[in-house]
Amino acid sequence: MVLSAFAQEPIMPLLETDPVLNNNGADDPAIWLHPVWPDSSFFVGTDKSANGRLELYNMDGSRFDATPQGIEYNNVDVMYNYVLNGDTIDLVGACNKPATSLDFFRIDPDTRSLINITGNTDVGMSDMYGFTMYSDLCNNEFYSFLSRRTTHGKCYQYRMINTPEGLIDIELVRTLEDLPTRTEGMVADPVLNYFYVCEESVGIWKYGARPEDGQDRVLMDSTSGPYLTSLLEGLCIYYTGDSTGYLMVSSQGASDFQVYRREGDNEYLGTFEFVDNDELGVDGVYHADGIDVLNMPMGNLYPNGVFITHDTSNDVGYSNFKTVPWDSIALALGLEITPEVDRRLIGFGLCDTLVTDTNTVDTNTVDTTVFVFSTGLLHLRLFPNPVSYTLTIDGLPADQLNAEVLIQSAQGQVIWRERLDNGVVDVTELPAGMYILQVEGTALRFIKK
Repeated sequence: MVLSAFAQEPIMPLLETDPVLNNNGADDPAIWLHPVWPDSSFFVGTDKSANGRLELYNMDGSRFDATPQGIEYNNVDVMYNYVLNGDTIDLVGACNKPATSLDFFRIDPDTRSLINITGNTDVGMSDMYGFTMYSDLCNNEFYSFLSRRTTHGKCYQYRMINTPEGLIDIELVRTLEDLPTRTEGMVADPVLNYFYVCEESVGIWKYGARPEDGQDRVLMDSTSGPYLTSLLEGLCIYYTGDSTGYLMVSSQGASDFQVYRREGDNEYLGTFEFVDNDELGVDGVYHADGIDVLNMPMGNLYPNGVFITHDTSNDVGYSNFKTVPWDSIALALGLEITPEVDRRLIGFGLCDTLVTDTNTVDTNTVDTTVFVFSTGLLHLRLFPNPVSYTLTIDGLPADQLNAEVLIQSAQGQVIWRERLDNGVVDVTELPAGMYILQVEGTALRFIKK
């Protein structure tokens, strides 16, 4: 192991997932937050072996589902609020090496299952490597980024296109040329509109995320500096607000993780590593690859969010993924804990003209009419969100505009019952926080300011 030349904060993992079925198959994880019930969220991880698949894990790390075996998926990502022919859905995307395609799956929140909606997505590359998705919220466009393992020098950006049948096609819209060595870890910022990619032995490159941004870039940090160690692998973003948060990277060569400020010039904030948790019998992390993080409550195990990482050297069985509550990292490095920031609503109502060169947002011009994802028998929309006084429920049948609604805490505790007044409910007296509203078998999440 290569040791970093600065202090590493030791973090003990809380849990680990079941090992994958194939030797050294685990590689890249992603986190999906259920739109209403945090305990029903899940982790999705790749088994990149020739007999691999995507695996779905409960919050306690137990595997509950998987896609069919026999597909070598290298990297995976989750996208919220993808618009598919007028319907708002959540997506899992992954690079399918044997088929030389990008595979897309619709997440069914009621059954917690993946529904394949892959259209014409052949990229003609059997050596696909890094992968991430990007929402251009101001232009209502959605993209995927892809790199190759054996052909150095390029990353590819594809526009995601809906078909009348409800599938997703892609078209190439940009090629990033000047990356002479291997790239894999990547993430895109949907509000500040940056694309970050790790050139494994060089550093982290920062590009504009839109196709028209061309080849312009800056080297955000380098392996020749004091913080990063080759090989650089995973990247992810922790959100503390629409335009603030943290960029996180895994340095595989040193088996540690670096944290940078998301906004501005990406100031370095600290480094941590995973060490053995002897009390719980969870080993530390060595030679980490993919990572992901989420700031919101994920059930009782992760009330303030969760960080997940790949672990090459699992002590029992094949490789797997390790998790830790965000609190552990935040307290060790002096970072913010922001469970009240709704990841699903990041960037909603903002336009790119509100994000200035100094990455500040004029909140006085933000459109607060935000619809939220619902799950249940009806497809409803709730606005404004966050809310101060009254909520309007759009989509109810005429005979249900005065139906009874149930409001619960984020943990499911019943707060009170109220009857709608022509589709409107007054929540003025509710304390600030996150809540779940249930009406006619459908549940929606909202934030009270």
